Amino acid sequence: MRKIFFSLLVIGLSMFSSCKKQDCSIADAVQRGSKGKEVLSRYVVFEFDGESWQAKKLVQFKKWIKTEQQDLFGGELELFAKGEQSSFAKQKTLGMGFFESKLFGSVSERTQEVLLAQKKVLQGTTITIPLPDSTEEVSSLKWTSLEVLQPYVVSDLSESFDVNLSELPFEDLSENADEDRYRTPEGLEAPFPIEAIHWSGTPKNRFNLLILPDGYQEDQMDEFVSDSDGMIANLMQHSPYKEYSEMINVIRVNIPSNESGVSCDDLEFSLRDNRYKTAFPIACLNALIGTTFNDRFVYQFNGELMKEDASRILYEDVNIIDHVYVLSRSEKYGGSAIFWANQTNHTPWNTAAHEIGHSLGGLADEYLVEGDLCLPHVWFAPNISTLKEDKENIKWSGWLLDETPIPTPEESQYDEVIGLFQGAGMGCTEKAYRPKRICKMRNSQKPFCSVCMERMIHKVFKYANPIEGNFVRNGNTVDIQIASPEKMKTRWYIDGELMQETSSYESYKELDPDKRHRVKVVIFDESAPVLKDRCDLVFAKKSTLSE
Repeated sequence: MRKIFFSLLVIGLSMFSSCKKQDCSIADAVQRGSKGKEVLSRYVVFEFDGESWQAKKLVQFKKWIKTEQQDLFGGELELFAKGEQSSFAKQKTLGMGFFESKLFGSVSERTQEVLLAQKKVLQGTTITIPLPDSTEEVSSLKWTSLEVLQPYVVSDLSESFDVNLSELPFEDLSENADEDRYRTPEGLEAPFPIEAIHWSGTPKNRFNLLILPDGYQEDQMDEFVSDSDGMIANLMQHSPYKEYSEMINVIRVNIPSNESGVSCDDLEFSLRDNRYKTAFPIACLNALIGTTFNDRFVYQFNGELMKEDASRILYEDVNIIDHVYVLSRSEKYGGSAIFWANQTNHTPWNTAAHEIGHSLGGLADEYLVEGDLCLPHVWFAPNISTLKEDKENIKWSGWLLDETPIPTPEESQYDEVIGLFQGAGMGCTEKAYRPKRICKMRNSQKPFCSVCMERMIHKVFKYANPIEGNFVRNGNTVDIQIASPEKMKTRWYIDGELMQETSSYESYKELDPDKRHRVKVVIFDESAPVLKDRCDLVFAKKSTLSE
């Protein structure tokens, strides 16, 4: 089935002969993705005290990173280093204003009563702001006002918001690594029950997804195991996860909550003692003041404990978790994604692929909800565009056929083409345009469109490196382990010369057994349905082999 799938995609890509498909010469590929390294990763914990966000502490832990530069998305906090010429001085990262605008996105009123209720719902919330993984030291965080977010922000975030990191309490999670640990056959360890439910290989070369439970009590953990098994089985049926399942690990921890359920899931202001403070915030607000705002949004308000639990999962003494998904126990439908993704167990399993599209891919919703606001963050999404007269200025211009009209009519003849369809971002009925009539970001039961698929493939390859381990020489043959070898176009360079090229991975069998050789293998997922940045799908490894 995988070969059939990719054959169809290759045929589809060949239709775009007039499009700007980036040609990537694998002979000139820079070694990428194989330079993983251990770093001391740091983050700042912020807590909402009822009026404003207060910096609580600075935390560090040992983390394995696969790329030299981790993502820093546009937001509201600027990071300042001690040296003015710092390579990351004044870089922006996701901040509290972004979080609040997403959290209260369906609240269309700005009365004093609504504002006070929002602050009560937000009371005690903790979030974590990651600092860049670098040898340079970030010295302070400063709030930079983004006027476009101000109407949606509840807290008091002013120009004077400034945090000196040296004055914060400091915690090093790696200092507790010798405590009693649970261990798995795969080599994972944590201070709580842990298991791998989908395992494809060493996590230092994989995209590692962590599933956390909330609202499941001790006697309900079997239910969580069954629920998470079902959710992941469904996720692996969706593209691109099924095609790249050999590059993905899924890890589950079994930590119970003191109380079952999710706060306000009974439409009352009922706060439940679950581990990560999972709640329906708009349902809480509605219960407080009698409003009827859309209440499907569910989220975890104890981001500090979530980050700490995820950071304590180790492999070879370093943390390897790349992304987090929370599954909470509730009879109410709901899900969302900001810094991580989550849903309730009453929500269809196909929602997981959609929510990870948000949190991992940065994709925006493409459906519309009557009464919802058009929030500013949707304009940063790769699958949302404004109306452009020139196709070249559309974010996904490479996927547009010459004959596709812009804007594209909502007609069945355009169901399978990439165009510019009006309406997206839940509340953006007029100015926002999406790439396809119906994509997974509009309907979770549908597949990703080409634009969103391209984005998600890039995100998997950001963390996963198909080349595993070291070269193995046996006489005149040299081999190396490759994930998804049937998809990987391969070139072998021996002593600087290209000696073998194949459309799928094959070992090289013509070494001189009596000589040392400089060996380099370069692989490229040439069949991947990707037009932009195709060189990001190229990986290489080299070594000198003795006779």
